[in-house]
Amino acid sequence: IENTCTLYGSAYHTIAYYSHLVPAFLIGTLAVLILMKNRSSLIITFCLFTATFILWLLGDLIAWTSPNYNLISAVWSSLDLLNILFYIFGAYFFTTLVSGKDVSLWIKVAIVLVTLPAWYITVSNISISSFYLPQCEAINNTFLTNYKILIEALVVLFIVIYGYIKSRKLEPVRRKKVALVAAGLILFFATFSVTEFIASQTGIY
Repeated sequence: IENTCTLYGSAYHTIAYYSHLVPAFLIGTLAVLILMKNRSSLIITFCLFTATFILWLLGDLIAWTSPNYNLISAVWSSLDLLNILFYIFGAYFFTTLVSGKDVSLWIKVAIVLVTLPAWYITVSNISISSFYLPQCEAINNTFLTNYKILIEALVVLFIVIYGYIKSRKLEPVRRKKVALVAAGLILFFATFSVTEFIASQTGIY
């Protein structure tokens, strides 16, 4: 019996390794260097953001390149949760950056509550409904996929609105810094979400 993961995956292994390992290494190196110099709440939130994105990159890489059905299924089941987490931590980081201090306890509670549905679905082992062997792909839980898309959209909207409102009260130099970070996060998140959505609809990744 031929392994369909090997059959369908070999054509894009090179680009998959390049597009996942290079950013994972660069982001990880940046986070470690920053953390070595400063361990403020802002830096901690930045490291949470980068750590969850790196985990997503590594998990997605395994899903695209591994010939092991069980391993692919295992990592695939956690990808939507990791996706939600790095969006949430990105918003958390931005909030801390703009306000100049850590978020309040009630916001942290809200963050936990927002991620609970994804945690529950993932740990309950229902984040993927089945595995389609002929194309070596897992079939995602529809509710979790839609919930992930909702979180992504809300995070981008939050960064736009919160950044605009709060930056108006900042001095010009700090306002420019906040605007640059906001633009970077919005570009990253929007590009990630749009391309992911198009790929899921067309099957062209």
